[in-house]
Amino acid sequence: MDLIRVRCIDIDKMKEKTINFFKYSALGNDYIVIDPNSDSFEPDAKLIENICSRNFGIGADGILLGPIFNEPNNKVLRKSLIIPLSKSLKKFLVMTFEKLSNKFLTRPLNKIKIEGKTISVRIFNSDGSEAEKSGNGLRIFSQYLIDKGYIKKEKSVEIITKGGVVKSTFNDDQTISIEMGKIKFYEDELEILAYNEMDEKNKVKFKGTYLSIGNPHFVIIMDKIDESLAKKYGKSIETNSFFKNKTNVQFAQILSPNSIKIEIYERGSGYTLASGSSACAAAATCFKKGLVEEEVEVVMQGGRLKVFIGEDFNIVQRGKVKYIFQGKFFISTFLDKFQN
Repeated sequence: MDLIRVRCIDIDKMKEKTINFFKYSALGNDYIVIDPNSDSFEPDAKLIENICSRNFGIGADGILLGPIFNEPNNKVLRKSLIIPLSKSLKKFLVMTFEKLSNKFLTRPLNKIKIEGKTISVRIFNSDGSEAEKSGNGLRIFSQYLIDKGYIKKEKSVEIITKGGVVKSTFNDDQTISIEMGKIKFYEDELEILAYNEMDEKNKVKFKGTYLSIGNPHFVIIMDKIDESLAKKYGKSIETNSFFKNKTNVQFAQILSPNSIKIEIYERGSGYTLASGSSACAAAATCFKKGLVEEEVEVVMQGGRLKVFIGEDFNIVQRGKVKYIFQGKFFISTFLDKFQN
């Protein structure tokens, strides 16, 4: 007879541990949601990069790890038990316990536990780095909370991020509003030299506004923009030595007093079809310069997002989220990007 220690963390260390994931898109900005209440996932940077790879992985702009509550849930299920088992029963028990864990560590118990608890989420870019905040990511995460029964649709919810607390509200038109917080302007007229990675000698000067909405942004307003600008110069601006923790980059064009167009090079993810925080940063910058009004529609390659600029530059963004698919993967699959 063998002894087996039945404990969640021990089962999670199994070589072929499966992880459930849920993929969503917000204007082409796609994220994978991994729920720590049903699966134990250690956010290793290389592992995340491999999972998000478009060619070797599931493919995503990043990973959302949550909901994380302010205290462990289901404590009774995390205690260790010593049970004598025959070898023939060990595999069966492990598989059965994992199925039960996935069933009972998700909605039923968390619906009871969520009252009075804070909800946090960790946001990871596709290169494995951790982001402070993501507007599209937070709308996606909010939709996941509804889909899995953590919260009711008619209610608002506060979510803790590395870049501060945001409030999410679910609207009758199926959109989700995120109160992103207050814009903090650092440099209004900052000049940066940028270059194409294929030709580092020929540098171009860009003048922009450096600000934060919980994460850093550099907004460059131009008469006309296209995606080639972001793809050509975005990387060298993102990694400029002036920005100690790198920066998100937006090229913005005024279309009307209530509409702007932006092209985005996102920190840690590269050229991006859409970004909620980038839309907020660009709209706030254009408003500060007197080029647009308080309500702005931001046109991006992935779609359009509404941004509302409130008193003292408190920003709200509003848009829809699309559920794509769900599945499971083995951790071992993504330990090596080129694993055969």
